Amino acid sequence: SLRQLAMYSYLISGNEKDKIVSESRLLFLEENFKNKNSLYSTRINQEEIDLLIKDIEDYDNLIKNGEWVNLPCEYNSYGKNTECPYCALQKRITKD
Repeated sequence: SLRQLAMYSYLISGNEKDKIVSESRLLFLEENFKNKNSLYSTRINQEEIDLLIKDIEDYDNLIKNGEWVNLPCEYNSYGKNTECPYCALQKRITKD
């Protein structure tokens, strides 16, 4: 995903100051060997990295001020419309 590539670019540029990520790639390995594996290439720009950093800061603040637990769960098991296992566990715990 783009977010995953943005995180890798951010980590590489933050860890090694002289490194610049010019292109990011994901290789999707397919279970069926008859089909070719899929390679996705893109460029991650500074705006995408800045959005990632902002999200990290927002999540950090939500955890520190205790509001994290009030966020809605957006669990989606690949569109299978199943219940989040952690929400189900929380329901069982608070029910007792």
